[in-house]
Amino acid sequence: MDLKLALSLWMREKNLDQTELGRIADVPQPTINRILLGVTGSPRGDTLSKIAKAMDISIDQLMLGPNQQKTVNPQPQAPSEEDYALIPQYSSSADCGAGLFNDHVEIKGGMAFKRDWMARLNLKEENLSVIYAQGQSMEPTIREGSVLLLDKSQRKLESGKVYALLHDGDFRVKRLFKNYSHQWIVRSDNGDKTLYPDETVATSDDAERFMIVGRIVWQGGEL
Repeated sequence: MDLKLALSLWMREKNLDQTELGRIADVPQPTINRILLGVTGSPRGDTLSKIAKAMDISIDQLMLGPNQQKTVNPQPQAPSEEDYALIPQYSSSADCGAGLFNDHVEIKGGMAFKRDWMARLNLKEENLSVIYAQGQSMEPTIREGSVLLLDKSQRKLESGKVYALLHDGDFRVKRLFKNYSHQWIVRSDNGDKTLYPDETVATSDDAERFMIVGRIVWQGGEL
């Protein structure tokens, strides 16, 4: 049995989602997500040890999957469409640094979110996309490799919120503030303002260089 299938079955057996498993195992949630996607086929031994210990099983049991002696070629069950929405997951990274140009973005799969959780936040499936953060400018709030949930319907700016935006063709994630002069400040959460200075949208020409794609509403935890 391959690792991504075995881990998926164990998580279902233990009633754990990616965020909870990452928390109790002290393993970054993006690492667990990459294992489940098959992107990381051979994770480090200490990572496997932490995951196995968190689920109170051995590494051998983790690799074999639950009830392996009773089951031949078990197949994972897809999340119920009634309970979960499968949100498109994109191969591009949202740059949290100097900016990455994304000319073509291709869907590489999906991530399941509970519909009742989405309803509580007034999120609609058709407006959502899953992307990845790259760079360190939004740390400690958003770390490199974090999974981000983007709501493309939320384009009306609220001061202090985190948005995905196109800036001179680069796809970026930044926090936006309105100053006392009613100008918008594009800010990185990283405190090193030498590397990550604030940018001010002061004129109509400046505004034309920015396009709001949507608001970031989740990154392994609500924002």
